[in-house]
Amino acid sequence: MLLHQNLDSAFYHPLSFYEPFETESQIPTVVLAPTIVNDGRRMIISASSVSFLTNNFRSTRLNYIGAPESIEFKTFFKNQNAENVAFSSALRMSATFPYVLPNVSLPSDPTIEVMDAGVRDNFGLLNNLNYIFHLKDWINENTSGVVIVQIRDTPKEIKITQNPVLSLFKSLSNPLGGFTKNWLKIQTYDQDLLIQFLADGLNTNISIYDLALKSNPNEEIPISWHLTQNERENIKIAIEDSLVKNQISKLLEELNLGNE
Repeated sequence: MLLHQNLDSAFYHPLSFYEPFETESQIPTVVLAPTIVNDGRRMIISASSVSFLTNNFRSTRLNYIGAPESIEFKTFFKNQNAENVAFSSALRMSATFPYVLPNVSLPSDPTIEVMDAGVRDNFGLLNNLNYIFHLKDWINENTSGVVIVQIRDTPKEIKITQNPVLSLFKSLSNPLGGFTKNWLKIQTYDQDLLIQFLADGLNTNISIYDLALKSNPNEEIPISWHLTQNERENIKIAIEDSLVKNQISKLLEELNLGNE
């Protein structure tokens, strides 16, 4: 499989293989969340047990019952030996980009189909904020703060450009096209609001560092399972961008790693 070849079979093992390493903090806890095509919810997939991420917080001051927003893969497909699914298959589910890869069908009745996680959350921030929220008491008692690093293929802030005069057909189709084009920006606006709500509920600091690999609006970061040598070099050049290096320096300083 091309994915295993390009990644030196790093994710060839089943989910259960990685769980003890995550439990002992030898590797980070990875949480994937492909989008469920059937109803728009998210399928939470992780080697560790993360069923708490599917629980809606019930405040005693809120007279409202929210709809379950997500499903945990290992619990839902327990009878289908979900722990034995290859981690690369979970990655494949989460990276099912429309028109590039076919949707993945899962063994349920009715059949659940999943596709790209970016439909709901392109930067994985919903998982991060949910994780922090459910563990906020432990975080407040045992840490000095939370640091979130986001790697983006586009700058967070993009200037509005002047559109040329459109034909009648393009004028009719432009509202939908404009919405689709700005979908990731819309996610960013919503998530920035959630960050502010969460920060107000914590007794510790949250620092977020955005590393945007695309600084030139005329260059596209490729969406591919395999990068050419030229594409790899372009990414290396992007990492050397002054804005990215400045963010990395601030990150290392906050983590007290600046002199190491």
